[in-house]
Amino acid sequence: MNYIKCANCSKFNLNREHCAVCGTSLMISETRREKQLQEREDALAKISENDKNGIYERMKNHSSPPVRWLAAGMKSIWLVFIGVTTLIALILSVFAG
Repeated sequence: MNYIKCANCSKFNLNREHCAVCGTSLMISETRREKQLQEREDALAKISENDKNGIYERMKNHSSPPVRWLAAGMKSIWLVFIGVTTLIALILSVFAG
């Protein structure tokens, strides 16, 4: 005999897969599987939303630290490039008169 306490209503059930009172699943593996499926669906929805933002946004929010560091490095290089280009344009406009 196996008594299992329902996580939803706190009633004890004897040898059942679903709670007799509220109908919630008592199988831990089934509950975990449902939770994982929901997390995957949420992640896919987030990925499809991030596809609109481009590669930099995806790299900036990546789970791996080296990829995030690469994104930060790319941004730094881009900012330096923009700064140097702006400085060159300023100097050329001053000398052009």
